[in-house]
Amino acid sequence: MRRMMEPKMRNDTLRFIGKIVIVMICMGLAIPPHCAAASELAEASARGEVLVVRRLLEEGADADKVDEEGYTALLRAVFAGSSRPLSMHFGVISLLLNAGADVNASVYILSPKDYNPVRTVSALHRTVSNGAAFLELSLLLLENGADPNLLGAWGKPLHIAAGSANAGADEVRLLLDWGADPRAVNQWGVEPLVKAVTASNPSFEKIALLLEAGSDIDALFDWNGHYGLTVLMAAAMNGTSDIVRLLLYNGAQKFSQSDDGLSAYDYAVKAGRADNAFALR
Repeated sequence: MRRMMEPKMRNDTLRFIGKIVIVMICMGLAIPPHCAAASELAEASARGEVLVVRRLLEEGADADKVDEEGYTALLRAVFAGSSRPLSMHFGVISLLLNAGADVNASVYILSPKDYNPVRTVSALHRTVSNGAAFLELSLLLLENGADPNLLGAWGKPLHIAAGSANAGADEVRLLLDWGADPRAVNQWGVEPLVKAVTASNPSFEKIALLLEAGSDIDALFDWNGHYGLTVLMAAAMNGTSDIVRLLLYNGAQKFSQSDDGLSAYDYAVKAGRADNAFALR
């Protein structure tokens, strides 16, 4: 049985310094034309102005230049789409990708004070977190080389899809089809299956997809003040009886005990889940 441990995070120092330098330039310390061009393309992309974006690219605008807040035009278009009709931005995003925009470019969304060793997100992290309305855009990004295993502030794309109430089973299926690793851990040492069973409303279909893909059903983790839990224990507290039976069918060990000496049955009883306790008898 494997216990998940927090992985050692890669320190991407050079890239971080590069972004800081660009942001400093854009704040007016030097070379204002550079930032003006970057901002113009980013702003047009955020507004979904296909004709303007096409003109700027034809005039030689660099699709990967960042604006004063560190966003590339692609990131601006994707992030703007969360509050505006996506149809306004799909054409812009296609233009930027065709112009060679870095599909895996990331932007800092957390400050160094936040207790998170990873503080950036990419376009794919954002589209997956936005759910079904962005499924076609997630596919477009993957077709253009988006990394389905890129670690970000919210975990890897599959962690987001597994645990987010916005994302459905289609997002999980898409990412798995494009090579997302079902056993990959996030910065806290947690697999997507754990995110799925500890979600606010666990999805039977998501969990079934992750199990079929080879997720570790015996992985141990800590959650909500409970230590050394198995997926079955979390499901006993938080899932439906169908999910509990699914895990048992796939080999979950119902007699395993947590660090507190409790079994999945014990957790079901403590949580007042008589249906799950009955399934675990």
